[in-house]
Amino acid sequence: MNYLGIKIKNKRLLKNLTQAELAYEICTQATISNLESNGNVPTLNILLAIAKRLSIEISELSEIINISDYIKKEEKWNTKVLNRLRMLCSKLKYQEAYDLLLNELKFDELKDRFEFRQYYYYKGITSLLAKDNFADAHFNFNLALSTGEQRELDLFDVLSTNGIAMTYFLDSETDKARTYFDKALLQ
Repeated sequence: MNYLGIKIKNKRLLKNLTQAELAYEICTQATISNLESNGNVPTLNILLAIAKRLSIEISELSEIINISDYIKKEEKWNTKVLNRLRMLCSKLKYQEAYDLLLNELKFDELKDRFEFRQYYYYKGITSLLAKDNFADAHFNFNLALSTGEQRELDLFDVLSTNGIAMTYFLDSETDKARTYFDKALLQ
C-alpha cells in the first residue's frame, strides 16, 4: 500500500493546498501527483522540502520509509562530488577542490536549488582561495545568494555572504568587507 503518498495527500488536503501549490518552487505538480497516486518517491531533497512545507516531522517519514536506505540509494555522482568538495575545503585543500569542481562535477545534472547554491559557493571559495580571482569569487558568491529567491536562509547563504566579505577584505576594501561580515553575523 502507498502509505507515503496517502500521508502526503492527507496533509496537503488538511492545509488546503492544491498539488501545484505544494509543488511550487520544489518540484513539478506531476511529481506530487505520482507520489500521491502510485507512491513514486522523489529525490530525498524534494521529499524533505515537501515534508517541511506540510510540517511533517522526519520521525513521521521514517515510520513510513527507511530514510537511511533511501539516502544510500539516492546518493548520486554530484552528491558524492559535493561531499568531497566539502571535505577538501574543510582541510584547506582549495586547489584540489577547485580541480575537482571543474573536472568531476556534472553541472547539467545538478538537480535542485540547494545543489546549485552549493556549486556556486564552492566555485566562489575555490576561485578566491586557490586562484586569488576576486572577480570570479564575488560573481559566484552572488550567484549562490540569488539562486532560489523567497526562501528561508540556509548555511550556504551565510557562507556566501561571508565569502563576499572575505573577497572585499582580501582586496583591501575593509569598509565593504565589514558590511558583509556584519550581514553574515545577522544571518
